[in-house]
Parts: sequence; C-alpha cells; structure tokens
Amino acid sequence: MRAHLSIRYIYRLIHFRGADVVPLKGSIEEEARQKFVRIEHDHIIGKGVSYDFEIEIGFISDRIHAYAKTNNLNMIIMDRHVNTRSGETFEELINDSKAPILLIP
Repeated sequence: MRAHLSIRYIYRLIHFRGADVVPLKGSIEEEARQKFVRIEHDHIIGKGVSYDFEIEIGFISDRIHAYAKTNNLNMIIMDRHVNTRSGETFEELINDSKAPILLIP
C-alpha cells in the first residue's frame, strides 16, 4: 500500500467590526497557496509522493476529525504553533484522535 499525503490549511475567519471579510479571506487563502507552492517545490515534486492540498475554514480539531472520519488516516502531522491564532488547544484534538499525532516544533 502506498502512502498519500493530504495537506490541509485550516483557519478561522473571524469577522472584525467594520472589516470586509471577502478581501481578508482572499489574502489568507492566497498566502496559504504561496506557502504550499514552496513546500510542494522544495519537498514533494519529484519525490514519488501522491498528495492533495485543501484550504478549509473552521475549527482545527473539528475539520481534522471530519476529515479523519471520512478518510482512513494512519497519522496526523501538525505544526505545534498552528493554534496560537485561533485559541484552540491541541488537547481537543489529541484527546479524541484515533490516529497518532506527530507535532513538529
């Protein structure tokens, strides 16, 4: 069985009073795409890895659990700093996860 890499960029879109959400969403997603292109170029292309990339809005733990439920995940790999903006904690994800989680410093 060959491994497949699913990369998810999950973020919360918090509406600030008086701010237009559409340009904010666009800039967040464009920045995510640019980061992915760099990762793709430096670490994925030409390495024989099948992969997909998706941008999602929502709570990190909820989106990962939903994805894990519909896809047979063997492992979750996350940046441990991912939750500093949203206020979510890894405990929410870790306590409910069926797959092992590797946190990258």
